[in-house]
Parts: sequence; C-alpha cells; structure tokens
Amino acid sequence: MSTVKNNHRKRSLTRRHTIISFGSILIVALVIMTSLSASAQQKTTMTSQAGTSFSFTAAGDYGQTSYTTANLKYIAQSGVNFNLALGDFSYDPSVNAAAWSAYAKSYLPANFPFEILPGGHDTSNAGENTSNEIDAYAADLPDHIGNITGTYAKQYTFDYPASNPLARFILISPSDVVSGYSYTKGSADYNWVSQEIDSARAANIHWVIVAMHQYCFVIDSTSCTSQDLLDLLLTKHVDLILQAQKHTYQVSKQLALNGTTCTTLSDSHYNSNCVVNSTTTMTRGVGSVIVVTGTGGTTPQLAINTHDPKLGYFRAWAGANINETWGVSQFTVSATQLSMHFVNVSGSFTDSFSING
Repeated sequence: MSTVKNNHRKRSLTRRHTIISFGSILIVALVIMTSLSASAQQKTTMTSQAGTSFSFTAAGDYGQTSYTTANLKYIAQSGVNFNLALGDFSYDPSVNAAAWSAYAKSYLPANFPFEILPGGHDTSNAGENTSNEIDAYAADLPDHIGNITGTYAKQYTFDYPASNPLARFILISPSDVVSGYSYTKGSADYNWVSQEIDSARAANIHWVIVAMHQYCFVIDSTSCTSQDLLDLLLTKHVDLILQAQKHTYQVSKQLALNGTTCTTLSDSHYNSNCVVNSTTTMTRGVGSVIVVTGTGGTTPQLAINTHDPKLGYFRAWAGANINETWGVSQFTVSATQLSMHFVNVSGSFTDSFSING
C-alpha cells in the first residue's frame, strides 16, 4: 500500500514538474517575443523618424540650351519632391509660354511639381514677351504641391510636407517684375511676408525659406531695389534666401543684422559684423544664407567681379571667368538639418553646406 502511494506521489510530482517546466518555457518565450517586438517597434520608429525628410531643387534663368535640357533631365531622375523654378524661362521671343512649357514638361515626370516664379523675361522685356505671359506659364506649368495660399506663380506660400510640415516656403515677386507687388517697409506685401515668417515660427515649423527671381544683394550689383525686404529677412533670420537673375552661382556666408554694429548690408564696403558664420557648417536660427542659382541653362554666363567689396560677404561663386558651370542647387531638409549640394551638369565646380539645429 505504501509502495502504491509512493508511486502515485512520484507521478503527481512528475506531472507538476512537467507543468511548471512547460509554463516556464511559455513565460520565457513570451518575454523573448515581447522583447523582440519592442525592439522591432523601436527600430521601426527610429527608421521612420530618420526617414522624415524631403528634397528639392532650385534654379532660375533657363532658356532652351543643352545645359537647360541636362538640368531638366537631372531634376527628373534625381528623386526630389519638387523644383523651385526661379524665373526667366524663355529668352527667345519666338518661344512663348506654351512652347517653353511643353519643352520643359517633355523631360519631367507627369504632374511633377515644377513650381514657378516670374522673371523679367516672363512678363515683359523689350518686346520679348507680353505682360500676361506669366499667366500663360501658370496655366501650362500649374501648381502640383496642392496646399498653397496666395496667388500661384506670383506671390504664394506653402508648408511642406502638408502634414507635420518641416519647412515653410514663401515665394515672392519684388522689383516690380509683376505689377502690383511692393515690398517697401509698411506695405501690404511687406507685412504679408513678415506675418508668414512669424506664423511659421509660431506654428513651430522648423525652417523658413524665402525664394524670388530678383537678386538684391549679390556680387556685382550696384544697388538693392528691395533693401527693406532684405533687411526684414536678415533681421528675422530666415534660413535661406533663394534667388536667380544673375547668370552665376553665388552663396553667401551666414548673415544677420543686429541693430547695432550691422544695421544693413552695405554695397560700398564689407562689414564683418554682419557675418555670423563663414564656414560650411552653420547653426539654425542665427542668420540667413543667400543662394543665387542663375545657372538653369541660359547662355552666356556673367563674370564674377573679384574687386566688388561685397565679395567678403560671400563664401563661394562660379561664373564666366571663374569655374563656369551650369547646374541646380539641391536641398535636403529634415527636422535636424538643412543641407545643400550644387549639382553641376556641365563644368567641374561644386559646392555644399549644411545648417544644423
């Protein structure tokens, strides 16, 4: 009887140990699976965060040359999200908006956002085009961003991406290229730009980028017809000021007005107090970088005046007499960095910089 009880007790203990062991295995397995799941989720989140960025190109002064074609082909295959076309499309009076737009679209993906601004050759210039030509360009090269405010092709703004935007783009038409727009201090358009900058900052949009065709402060300019506008942008420390019109590539150092030692940028002399960073690695929020990309394709390019006192405000340049090169400026934007790389399609010149923060 005792032997039977002992055997029964042994079998009971064995079953209990088996159950406990099996349960332990299940618990360990669940812990491992939970850990792997958490790790995978963390990796997915990190990958998602790291992948939150976009890229775009910018250039102006296109024409219809082999360099223009090369630029359009590059934009098409680059994988950028959009291009800022900074004016002066056709220089030939026999090539109207419809013809030039058809030429450009023949190299671009269907419905690619080739977001335009006007230059003097796109409105009226010595009889080359009519005053309503920019409206024809706007019809033939319409907005494909989809969330703009303002008047497309003349004065408008958009946030990108539309959901949880990283950057605000403010596109304007100073210097009377389009009649009806004025950026003198206190004017409606001046105040509109100021409010767009302030509301972007209030909405915690990380980067503010202002684009226009007309240069104001570049090497070999004798005056700035939009000085109030330039002072506004530099005072508010917008991150980028994108321009064209001058048939060269120029990029400034990081510049800012401070109200005491640098109250405006002088055309006649160099003031080092206006420069906050002269390197290729800069910090967000302390100043602005002017990027002139008048290398969209038209010929001839212009020479760089190496005796211009404004040369001190600029970090790099390329023109007819120095590193003659055609290409586009390509930007990559994330929550922590804005970087630029000048991509040449003809010539050997290249350039790059980054703004971190």
